[in-house]
Amino acid sequence: MRLRALFSISCVGLAVACDSGDGPPPSLFSAEDTYSRAVVGRVFAGAELAPGATVRIDPKVGYAADEKMAAVTDRASWLSSTDPTGIYKFQAGPLRYDLAVGLDREITVFEDLAFRYCEPSLPPTLPLQGFSAPLDVVTAPPPRPGSALAFFVSGFDARAVVERSDGSRELVFRRFTSQLRIHAVEYSAKDGLVAPIGEGFADVRVQAGQTLPVVIPMAAIVPPVSEIVLDAPPPEGFTASPVEIMVDFGVVTDARKVITLPAGAPFRFGRMGGARYLVHARATRSDGAISDSGFVGVDFDLELEEIMRPSRRLAVPLPAPATAIPRGPAEAGAIFIAAGGGVYEHVFTPVSGSGATLRVITGGDATLPDASRVGLPRPVGLHRWTVTRWAELERVEELAGPDARVRAGWATGPALDVELR
Repeated sequence: MRLRALFSISCVGLAVACDSGDGPPPSLFSAEDTYSRAVVGRVFAGAELAPGATVRIDPKVGYAADEKMAAVTDRASWLSSTDPTGIYKFQAGPLRYDLAVGLDREITVFEDLAFRYCEPSLPPTLPLQGFSAPLDVVTAPPPRPGSALAFFVSGFDARAVVERSDGSRELVFRRFTSQLRIHAVEYSAKDGLVAPIGEGFADVRVQAGQTLPVVIPMAAIVPPVSEIVLDAPPPEGFTASPVEIMVDFGVVTDARKVITLPAGAPFRFGRMGGARYLVHARATRSDGAISDSGFVGVDFDLELEEIMRPSRRLAVPLPAPATAIPRGPAEAGAIFIAAGGGVYEHVFTPVSGSGATLRVITGGDATLPDASRVGLPRPVGLHRWTVTRWAELERVEELAGPDARVRAGWATGPALDVELR
């Protein structure tokens, strides 16, 4: 009896809660936030921001909600350009979309994106950018006889220390006024940066155009000596080139070559405090195919027993290229097929005829884009089609940011000719 009474009261309460009087009952779900569909990001050309690039987004075919949105959206709102800092922004966009970037008669399409913030990476075509200031730097004490100095820069806004042909130096940095750290390394002039004998640094505040006088206090060092053997086995049919070892202090645009040596040769060197060591390997094949390791970091932050070993081996992976399936004449909307796994970059470069260079970055087969989407003429005539495979990447969105094209291994297969019409 008591249970029946409670049930009756609950039903009455539910009826009262659901009955709002005139009109339909309110939704139990909160309204979509105005900015939940915003699409924003920055465009990079290599490590440089790309101002003035044309950017367009289009809904991915096959998603009903996005197709419905596209039917009632002014497509002009999905066409924009990057500002002086490389930033683009769309107030509302589809949940899954293709992003097309037009820059210097090239169109690059990133297919099937879902991230609301993305930093698409184009090939490095722009010179080193930023504010600059003359650097008047000395060390205390000065370098010893038979030694030389190398200067590096680090910090959030750091770009590079540029050595001019007349012996002068210049700092390059991102913001008009920046807080940076200048590093000095004294090393044996005979042996190079593999044999550092002194180091120091100074924290500075620099302003564009103003000469920066800096005195860096130096300390003699006896660096820990490491020995590694670099294994870089090339894919079948490829011939390995010598391996490069680079060093920087966290800013890849300021990296310097330490040494070049054959793969499999032991590399013995003194480690600089706070420095980052990078290894770069490459192999080629007679048909023009290339396999590249990207910049692989040498990690010294290991367990003590690992550090104390006299030597260790470092595997530098060299990926195999994708297999591209030849096809006949094609026009916008045609499908180009490649296999091998990872993320692919299809490039169509004019050999004859006219039009823009096309790039399609995709996790599967590529759809030949319509260049008019970003205001470029339709490509026609004979084009050279190459496919680059980024074996370590799993999503198109991962090919993003200033270091994307140097930190991941890639392989490009032989070129194939295709007629575009």
